[in-house]
Parts: sequence; structure tokens; C-alpha cells
Amino acid sequence: MAVTKKSIEYEIKEIKDMIEYYERQIVGLNERIIEKKGLLNLLNQHEKRPVSEKTLYKYISDKTHSVPLMDEFESLTEDGFRKYERIVIKNTIWGKLGRYHLILARMSALEYVGDITMTDFKNQRGNYGLLMEHVESEVAKAKEKTALTKDSEVVFETPFLLRAQNSSNRTGYGNEYNGYDLVHEGTLYGETTKYAFIGVVID
Repeated sequence: MAVTKKSIEYEIKEIKDMIEYYERQIVGLNERIIEKKGLLNLLNQHEKRPVSEKTLYKYISDKTHSVPLMDEFESLTEDGFRKYERIVIKNTIWGKLGRYHLILARMSALEYVGDITMTDFKNQRGNYGLLMEHVESEVAKAKEKTALTKDSEVVFETPFLLRAQNSSNRTGYGNEYNGYDLVHEGTLYGETTKYAFIGVVID
């Protein structure tokens, strides 16, 4: 095709149109960056709240419905931030060194010990005894390092695994396939989320 004045002018117009399009895109993206920075500032303020405001205090018995409990723990603010970082279980655990309230949090550690389900924890069966032994061991180690008083918190050196269900573990059953290829792996029946006992509050 011959290069003509008309073809060159057309190409220049196309390039200018592309520049205008991308300039509009850049303006929109900059606005999104400003929006995300504002959200980041809100999140930083949210995370600086006192620990008590980030703690869910609950009594747990064999009658406690664990899915609504864990759903409350996993609940979000209007901005999509997590309301709680941990649960202080108000049940009194009698130990050799006093009374404790267990602290439960989301599993973040790569290393942990034990394995107990929420059902076994509520009914004090299964590995409940191993959990109590672990609690005693961690509290004893902490006492060797510092004096423990009322309201002292002991953070375990190694968390103890708790597996519990929330509503996300009860949705999306079944895998999706395209022929023999797995497209989406669905939730397995009985699937649980990993949480951990990370410490105690001395009562």
C-alpha cells in the first residue's frame, strides 16, 4: 500500500486517540491508587486498636454451636477488615499454677504441635488431655523466665492445633471438571480451618 498524505494523517490521528485513551486509563488508575492508599491508612488505624477491641470473649461448652462461633470470629467490618484477631475462651482451666483462660487465634505458624477438633475440645475428649499437658508445659516454661501475676498473658513457644469449621467450610461442595481436567476444586465434606491455641491469660 502506498504511503500518502492521507494515510499518514490517519495514522497520526490513531496514535493521538490511543494516547488520549491511555491518559484516561492512567487518570483512573491514579484515582484507584489514591483510594487504596486511603484504605491502607484505615487498615493501619484499625490494626492499632487496643488488644481488647480485637479480642472476642466467649464461653464454650458442649452445647456451643461452633460454626456460628467461628463465623463471628471471622466476621468483617464494613471496610472488609477482620474484626477480631483472637478469642479468649472464658472457661476456667484449672492448672498446677492457677487458673487459665485459653487464647485461640488463626493458625499462622509453620510449626505446631497436637491436633484437636472443636468438637473434641468442647466435649473434653480425644486429644484434650494432650492439650492440657501442653498448656501446663508452656506455662511452666514461662514461669521460669518471668513472674506471672493475675491478667498476665503467656504466649506459647509452640501453638497447639485446633481444627474447626466455619461457614466457608460448608459451601461449594463438589469439584468442577472440563472433561477429565479439574477446573475448580470444591470444598470437601468435613473440611475444617486451622486455628491454634497460642497462649493463656492467667486468672
